[in-house]
Amino acid sequence: MDRFPTKLNNSPLVESICELRFNTILPSETIIGIVFQSVSPLLDNPKIVNLPLFQMPIMARNNIPDIDYQALQQIISGDFVIGVGTKVVTFSQRKPYTGWDIYSKLILNVITKLIECKLFKEITRVGLRYVNILDCSLYEATNFKLSYSGKVITNATTSMTRLEERLDDSLVLVFNLNNNVLVGVNHQKPRKASMIDIDVIQNINITFNDDEGSLILNSSINKLHDILNERFFYILDDNYLNSLGPIYVKE
Repeated sequence: MDRFPTKLNNSPLVESICELRFNTILPSETIIGIVFQSVSPLLDNPKIVNLPLFQMPIMARNNIPDIDYQALQQIISGDFVIGVGTKVVTFSQRKPYTGWDIYSKLILNVITKLIECKLFKEITRVGLRYVNILDCSLYEATNFKLSYSGKVITNATTSMTRLEERLDDSLVLVFNLNNNVLVGVNHQKPRKASMIDIDVIQNINITFNDDEGSLILNSSINKLHDILNERFFYILDDNYLNSLGPIYVKE
């Protein structure tokens, strides 16, 4: 494969999630209101939805590990969802995926509004995750091979494998590979399928005393996308990739 496709006509991508972890000086109880007021002009008919964690008693909620980095409420606008917690904001798009150019532009426009409303004192972590559902076995669709004691497993029995690759001191790439499992997409009846779930994470320290912080954040998000895109296409078998209807930019 000389270069990566710019589009797949039959994309297996069912959800993409961008996560920002941050510190803030705003009181936690005011965050959802400030975020909603700031981003509403960019969204079509947005509404706030309280998640189950938000409805728990505060004392019980505070005993949950890493609760600060879990969304408590969502702002929903069609297939675009903003998750909001006390120290985290997520942006997700469910199938159909509009493509990185459109999706990233919306994310960056929303982030600009959040910077303007002083939500972020600093960004401490940036993550990008793509969840892909395949109608065939991972052994048919990918270059992935699982072996032990010198024996390569080639059947489609249920399996789950987590692979973690540290790219440098700040970057971590995580593969969750699920073979022949029951999955449900967009509230549809669960069906047997396989999953390629890729998450790339960068620990970072971005402040917003000037415009440089915005530029660094934009650069980080695009860098994570390039890494994720590269790893996804590297793992696919060429025959399976061709079945997805890849479109390449003509030189």
